Amino acid sequence: MIIHKTCCDSAPLCVKNPHQALLQSTDSSKLLYSSSQSSPSLSLVNDNNSMSHRKRSNSEGCGHDFTLRKSKSFIVCSSGNPNSNSTDSSAHVSFDYSAESWSAVGDTEFSRTLDREVVKRQEIIYELMQTEFHHIQTLSVMADVLRRGLLEEVQLEQDVIAQIFPRLDELLALHKNFLIDMETRQRVSIHPGTHKNYIIRQIGDILCQQFAGRNASQMIELYGDFCSRHPEALKMYKQLLQSNRKLQLFLRQQSSNSVIKRREIPEFLLLVTQRITKYPVLIERLLQHTDESSAERYDIAVALEGLRGVIEEVERCVGDYERAKKLQDIISRLDNKSCTRLKNGEIFSKQDLQKTHRTLTHSSALTCRTTSGRLRDVLALLLTDVLAFLQEKEQKFVFAALEQKSSVMPLQRLIVREIANQERGLFLISGDCSVGPEMYEIHTQTREERNVWMTLLRQAADSLPDDKTKKNEGEIELKKIQKLQEALFSLDLQLCSVIEEKLKICRGTGRWSLGNCRLLVQPHPENTPQGVALLTDAQEEVVKLAITLLTWLFPCIWSPSNHDNFGQERANYNEQNLPSRSRRSALVGTGVGPLTVAPISPAYQTYLKVAEGVHNLIHMLYSLQAAIVIQDSCFEVQNLLLLEGEAPPQTLTSDYDVKKQSFECGVVGGTEAVQQKELEQREHAELTDRLAKEKEQFEEELRLFEEKMRKLREEEKRVNEERESLKEEGKKVLKERKSLETKIRLIQNNSNHRQGISPSVIISQEK
Repeated sequence: MIIHKTCCDSAPLCVKNPHQALLQSTDSSKLLYSSSQSSPSLSLVNDNNSMSHRKRSNSEGCGHDFTLRKSKSFIVCSSGNPNSNSTDSSAHVSFDYSAESWSAVGDTEFSRTLDREVVKRQEIIYELMQTEFHHIQTLSVMADVLRRGLLEEVQLEQDVIAQIFPRLDELLALHKNFLIDMETRQRVSIHPGTHKNYIIRQIGDILCQQFAGRNASQMIELYGDFCSRHPEALKMYKQLLQSNRKLQLFLRQQSSNSVIKRREIPEFLLLVTQRITKYPVLIERLLQHTDESSAERYDIAVALEGLRGVIEEVERCVGDYERAKKLQDIISRLDNKSCTRLKNGEIFSKQDLQKTHRTLTHSSALTCRTTSGRLRDVLALLLTDVLAFLQEKEQKFVFAALEQKSSVMPLQRLIVREIANQERGLFLISGDCSVGPEMYEIHTQTREERNVWMTLLRQAADSLPDDKTKKNEGEIELKKIQKLQEALFSLDLQLCSVIEEKLKICRGTGRWSLGNCRLLVQPHPENTPQGVALLTDAQEEVVKLAITLLTWLFPCIWSPSNHDNFGQERANYNEQNLPSRSRRSALVGTGVGPLTVAPISPAYQTYLKVAEGVHNLIHMLYSLQAAIVIQDSCFEVQNLLLLEGEAPPQTLTSDYDVKKQSFECGVVGGTEAVQQKELEQREHAELTDRLAKEKEQFEEELRLFEEKMRKLREEEKRVNEERESLKEEGKKVLKERKSLETKIRLIQNNSNHRQGISPSVIISQEK
């Protein structure tokens, strides 16, 4: 069979190579990709230039025209509108995106009958759908070819692949749904009697939903995460490319794949990050060709404004991620023992930089003037509430030594002033009245950098609440927590009453009454019940119940003569728990009037013990459930207080208890209690810091010890290897010596034979 070179792509697949046949038999429209097609006509140019640019972009990098002719929608066909009429030909339309423009899709006569503005508007909408389809192709290639190959052929771990292609499935679903909505609108806009002539009158509502509605937050989350992790994905890919032979072979094989087009993974990742920046140009052009007095123009304007907000939020997410990573890298290089003392006497260490409420706003190299007038190069970190100065020492960071000044400056009441006659200097004045003012003089590299620092410092200082606002906010939060605490206490009482009702129902199922049905624990505003004792009692009750049942079922095995321990425990159990005659009479009696005492058989006696044990166990377990409910409420309040930065209370207190305590103790006693509490908190914080430092020091010493041990093991291994090699060399030397001696003996024998000397004479001479 002869196949022309230009027709080889359309020839039927050979079944002799099942892998290649399977790969190529997949829907080509799903895997088709061309990077230049993913964003045609996205530059700010006039309409004529944009049309020529689109024609050029659709033809570049496409390979053969056959490839473009197969670029049909695979979404609408599989997700047809169930409400559409089955007899309507438009319900079965498969949209073709291989055409260069909207005019080329429909009939030429149809487009000539339309107004020029309508045609331009349809061209832009078609370009939006076409580029969206190409972007879905890009994501599909990444998911179905590259990611699947890394998983199945290269055999990388799932978490490694997730680092290279983060949130890929969610991005693909988001854009597929967007294209489905536009294609659905396109399908209902087809003129009756045709299958390719259509005019989309309204698309602003779809754009609003995507860029300013419910999907906007999802776009911010997905693209913010993908773009933030883009540098890490490239780094991971480069590391694997250098060390993984399977990955190199896989990429070499895929370079000849028609859907890859000789593009590598970094190019695919870059195309995804750039996609969100291509929308504004198209929507701006669409807005220009929309009637000003229509509601459609308002929807498109809202969508454009929402899209700009989405891009700003994505950029903010990327910036926050980069700054957080940079701060983490700096903290990892900060010496564990380095610390500085603030002007109020508190110690500021590495652990204080790691607090969750502190985020990095800006950082750069500055020059700070010390008390003696010398300039010192420092790394300035502008955090949420402080400005920290670090310096590099032996490839590590330490808090800068500014002589008598602290290397950490609070931003509360900060005053920023320019230095006269200096374009790069700043005065930073701390206006904290409690410890007195303190001034820092810093110098930047350029004037523009100084202006940036001035703006950011003033914004950071203005964003911090003052002491009065902080106090009011703290009081409001405390009142909220107290109300929540009282509500939880009320619910605990209701839950305990419900549990008691359940216990009464369980106790009333038998023909007797076994004591009090109240729970063993009750909610109390000052005491939190502990469930350890209840759990221990329940375990003991289970053991007793098991012994009773085993003694009843296996009397020959579980007898005092065979098992003294269990027998003694059973005897103790009988002495403590055997019912009295009156109790037995009450349990056995079933009628009204005087009861007759009858002897109880051993089987029935065992039955009574089992019943009582089961009821006791139910009682303890329900009480344990109540204790857990009360403890959960207490833990919730403590978690809220911890999140607010307050010390957790020792007990649950209500407003009545607070008023009672304040009335009894008075204002002076309350002030002393607050001071004592602050002192305890400070001591606890210092103890925690000291323990953390000691822990880090111990871990460092342990790491050094492990390193020494590893070196010793390596040295020991090397010595053993040398010893073995010496033994082998010794064996070789002995073997060679023996062979030489044998050769010498043979030579001597040969020489003796030549001289005609008999062996007997030679032996006598040797002796």
